[in-house]
Amino acid sequence: MTPKGKKTKAGLLLSRYLRSIAEEETELVEDQMVTKAEALSRILWKAALGGEEIRVDDQGNRTRVIMLPDLAVAKLLFERIEGKAAIVGEQEKNVNTVASKVSEQGKNRIAQAGSVNDSD
Repeated sequence: MTPKGKKTKAGLLLSRYLRSIAEEETELVEDQMVTKAEALSRILWKAALGGEEIRVDDQGNRTRVIMLPDLAVAKLLFERIEGKAAIVGEQEKNVNTVASKVSEQGKNRIAQAGSVNDSD
């Protein structure tokens, strides 16, 4: 198996296990058991929208914390909801896309057609 094939297989396995664990009802939210996926989704929404909460430390001191909306999390949620593709990592930016391959083939065919006409 090629290194790329191994990486793809590992990614698929990881995704499968993440989905499986996400479906487990092990998290307590507002006195209800929910899946890890739902608990994580609630955390993401809370971060995206921002808000205010009261935190209590070990000594019982209460602190009011204001959280600003996190635009990066809001963007992530929007893209997930709208079905956008994930951002390409730095290593994968050098990989040719289908559009660039088609464009390159088109250029090669035009060049070949031009050289055929020049030889006549």
